[in-house]
Amino acid sequence: MEWFKNMGKYRETLEKANEAVLKLEKIASADYHREAYHFMPPAGWMNDPNGLIRHGETYHMFYQHHPYKPEWDDMYWGHAVCRDLLHWEHRPIAIAPFEPYDIDGVYSGSSVEVDGVVNIFYTGVYAENGEARQCQCRAKLMDDGITVVKGQNNPVIVYPPEGYSKTDFRDPKVFLHDGVYYLVAGSSKENRGVMLLFTTKDFVHFTFQSQLVENDSPKDIMWECPDLVDFGDKQILFESRITDEYMDNIYFSGRVDFQKGKFTETCRGKLDYGVDYYAAQSFTDGNRKIVIAWMDMWQMEHPTERQGWVGAMTLPREIRVGEDGAAVITPCKETEMLRRGAPQVLENLSLQAPGTDRFHALDGDCVELKLRFAYEANSKFTIRLRGNVDGTEYTSIEVDTEKKELHMDRSASGEGKLKDSFCPFREKDGQLDLHIFVDHSSIEVFVNDGEAVMTNRIYPSPDSIHADLFMSEGTCTLVKAEAYALSL
Repeated sequence: MEWFKNMGKYRETLEKANEAVLKLEKIASADYHREAYHFMPPAGWMNDPNGLIRHGETYHMFYQHHPYKPEWDDMYWGHAVCRDLLHWEHRPIAIAPFEPYDIDGVYSGSSVEVDGVVNIFYTGVYAENGEARQCQCRAKLMDDGITVVKGQNNPVIVYPPEGYSKTDFRDPKVFLHDGVYYLVAGSSKENRGVMLLFTTKDFVHFTFQSQLVENDSPKDIMWECPDLVDFGDKQILFESRITDEYMDNIYFSGRVDFQKGKFTETCRGKLDYGVDYYAAQSFTDGNRKIVIAWMDMWQMEHPTERQGWVGAMTLPREIRVGEDGAAVITPCKETEMLRRGAPQVLENLSLQAPGTDRFHALDGDCVELKLRFAYEANSKFTIRLRGNVDGTEYTSIEVDTEKKELHMDRSASGEGKLKDSFCPFREKDGQLDLHIFVDHSSIEVFVNDGEAVMTNRIYPSPDSIHADLFMSEGTCTLVKAEAYALSL
């Protein structure tokens, strides 16, 4: 394949976009709600992670980006690199809408390394006879690790197979299985989301193989940002689903018959039960499968928009297949490098209803909490984090041991009108383990060593740092609590 070079007017397009980010960054950098240890754009709008890959000793994260304002508009690809999944360094904008096939936006996609070259696949958006069209395109990362050039033979997939939406046909994920390269893309058919499977030998010519997963929910009108995590004899498939009522990330665990292009499901679930989790993408790092997602949501209020930026990414998470086939999701070990100093430790503290106990050891606006509770049947208690002195601002995690459910209440979490979220947990001999990461404007809660996760954004005041536990029914024991101060 021949490659375009970043010259002339296209280079000017990239330069103007980078200049726009620098102007907005002067405003954005002063915002308290900038995260302390989560990835964010320098300024402007950010959504889906794209093209996640480890190339040599360097991790690359591309992302959906609008550089001119903190609102979704024509999409570009932002770019950042690091060597530890934590200390990301921003690079110039990598891809801009410019060619006839992507003039209205360069949408999400993926990367794959072949013979030392990082091949990039993305969705180009354009208009045809007055109607929106989406096609699949190829580019490559040059040896400087910064410059991305588009292929001259784009688009490599012009239209989806007959019967599938040409308007909603996007987000290619390319991967290797048993010596064969595959591409999955999201689309819809008869107003129902689908995942389409293609094969290729040269990344120029793609052959449609099958509709990989049957969508049995009439509510799921579109599946986007598809992903396939390959564990060899087992696979986990992701979809970011759009319904008439909400958007979220679901997974299907099972096995793919790659010769037939058919998937046999073992179980399914949610990748995350929070509101602010979408467009998850995986990549392989040695023996690990790592997932990063957009830590925000469409059609929600984004208070940081007033400060010139929107969007953050989750911490990197490792995903595995549990004994029952369900996804097990835990924070990557690298997150331990964020810890500063020895932990504050509490042990064997009894709590009885009704009562509130203040725990200064758990205070902070950038903290990691590892909490183990032992509870009696039908107990109810609440963990309040990021609270102010007079108790009018806080984020609460309510635990209902009868329903086996967590409820994150954000009605008093600060700026914005934020929705609540609910997360189930399993009975574990009367114990509950919570692993919580608190940042300036986010909370991530890992439940029982990765059986579930709940992620949300919050926008409290800088002085809202206090923590307490409120026992409303029954009794429980805080068996152990470890609190670490965190920073990059």
